[in-house]
Amino acid sequence: MPYEISSLQKNAAPDEAVQSRGYILIEHMGLDKFGKLVRDIRITRSLLLYDMAKTLDISPAELSAIECGKKPVPGWFIPALEKHYGIGETCAHTLRFLAKNRGD
Repeated sequence: MPYEISSLQKNAAPDEAVQSRGYILIEHMGLDKFGKLVRDIRITRSLLLYDMAKTLDISPAELSAIECGKKPVPGWFIPALEKHYGIGETCAHTLRFLAKNRGD
């Protein structure tokens, strides 16, 4: 379904949720596929960066750096997402593939 985006929405801050005709559009400015998938996992569960970071026992800055590709994906990260958020084997496999292709 095509959307008409108002000038207000076009000027919204990066990564800001924008309400449009009853749908929330999430912008993922500057993220690679790995970062987009991690952020989607977080947002679909209505979690703030702080909430997920607390569960994973890391700082919000570290989680943000992992999402944005500024820090390599630690070996424990994807298994922790499986454990805490039940992402499933297909999603975990995709994350591993994307992390590998990211160079991590």
